[in-house]
Amino acid sequence: MLSSVLRSPMAVRVNIEIMRAFVRLRRLLATPGEIVAQLTKLADTVQLHDEQIKLIDEVLRKMMEPPPAPEKPKGRFGFHMPERVQQA
Repeated sequence: MLSSVLRSPMAVRVNIEIMRAFVRLRRLLATPGEIVAQLTKLADTVQLHDEQIKLIDEVLRKMMEPPPAPEKPKGRFGFHMPERVQQA
């Protein structure tokens, strides 16, 4: 109230800012559905990112694990001639 009575440039600027703040507040209260929609969209985005981050974390943890021990070779592969039995 005092800023609207005083005539100094500072008082005028303060009064203008107060009026702008009230106008913004009125606009905000006039459209609660829009705010709810934006908050819902933001929550969905955060949820999606949370799932993606968990998946990335899982993949990175698997990559950090030591590789499994190699299996024992089962034998030579390819065609091999049977060994001849020497007759005595």
